[in-house]
Amino acid sequence: GTEVGVRAGSANATTAPTFAFNATTARVITARANATLQIGAIQTNQVIGLKYRSSTTTWELLNPALLGPYFKATQGSDQVLANNTFTKANMDTEVVDTGGYYDTTNKRFLPLVAGRYHIKSSTYLSGVGANQYQFAIYKNGAAVNLNVNGDASVALPTVYFSQVSGIASLNGSTDYVEVFALISAAS
Repeated sequence: GTEVGVRAGSANATTAPTFAFNATTARVITARANATLQIGAIQTNQVIGLKYRSSTTTWELLNPALLGPYFKATQGSDQVLANNTFTKANMDTEVVDTGGYYDTTNKRFLPLVAGRYHIKSSTYLSGVGANQYQFAIYKNGAAVNLNVNGDASVALPTVYFSQVSGIASLNGSTDYVEVFALISAAS
């Protein structure tokens, strides 16, 4: 069938968005193998590839199907960290969540699609007065990636930015990831 590349004017807000090529009849866009498209699979201004399938009279989305579910969550308000205690980051505000797998109540990502996921988190600290700051990605309750900033003998600046990232293999049923942080105040 015909293949086209287009820039999306907006994100798909339904599971059955349509596309019309050269003033032809608008046809539903599907995921691969005529599967239902996830809401948010097409993002605003994203260049997408479409292939017309005459057997189903639909357009098949080619490129975003290679991407698994993804999300971005932020903190809705400041969070106070206890000294020398790993505390879960209060990421309670979803910015995007293509599969609906981010849980704002438990502050965790539990995708129901198996695969390898790139997990990245950033933090901004203000007025911490700490000597060391640790930022960790946890998988199923245990740290799998850790970023340690600072030195026990030198105080960190009062405004500090840090990030941690890593690749996590998630089984698509029970595996989940969370972000935790720890500060160590001057003794």
